[in-house]
Amino acid sequence: MVFCERATENYLANKSSVEFNVSPDAEQSWVRLARGGGSPVDVEKVFHALREQWSVSPSDPRALKLWLLDHGINLDRLPTEEVSNERTNFRKYSDAKRRAALDLINGVLSGPNVAQFFSGLRSCPTKLKEIAFREALSACKDERLLVVLSVLSLESRDLIRSCLSDAPESSVLKS
Repeated sequence: MVFCERATENYLANKSSVEFNVSPDAEQSWVRLARGGGSPVDVEKVFHALREQWSVSPSDPRALKLWLLDHGINLDRLPTEEVSNERTNFRKYSDAKRRAALDLINGVLSGPNVAQFFSGLRSCPTKLKEIAFREALSACKDERLLVVLSVLSLESRDLIRSCLSDAPESSVLKS
């Protein structure tokens, strides 16, 4: 699955415009959910893309190498002076991916698919779950917070502790 649609030559020639793109088969679903709409079918399509996009945490030492391989670039064959540039590009891509995930999460939080989306996180990588739950805990002020907390309660103690450690004060969290 290709998330950046440039050929390797264009990618190398235009490194300053590193971007994150959702796979074409999930793009319309992603947009609908990010705008606070969508359907359960959209949630399923987006989760398929999310599981692939977040299969390796950006902090994993393999992540840079795998990202470059997706663009047809072998890190082991890059000139030393290019490695630093590619690390910077990877950081830009990772930041863009995180921003896109946050936009998606905030859209879902304003729409009808909160329960299905957060329940679907159970099959996703921990890093993505952490981002989603932390964002939800800081953004939700109504009954959606109860849905998020209910789903979070099914996760590992480490994830729960990590997400609640930064959560803003709330009467729901105190009880």
